[in-house]
Amino acid sequence: MAKVVLNSDKELVAEIRAKIKENNGHCACVVSFNEDNKCICKAFREQIDKGEVGECHCGLYIVVDN
Repeated sequence: MAKVVLNSDKELVAEIRAKIKENNGHCACVVSFNEDNKCICKAFREQIDKGEVGECHCGLYIVVDN
């Protein structure tokens, strides 16, 4: 079973969280703002549902194997 963890790079996490806050909760790496791009974005939720290992687009979260 897959598990979601926060990126271990504390500096990167701080930068991404600041950008998400600036974007009113939308992903740090998007240009257009809609509900699909609210963090945790739709694309990453789908990745989690499929159990696909890897990072979300901005690198804040990572799906890992248990």
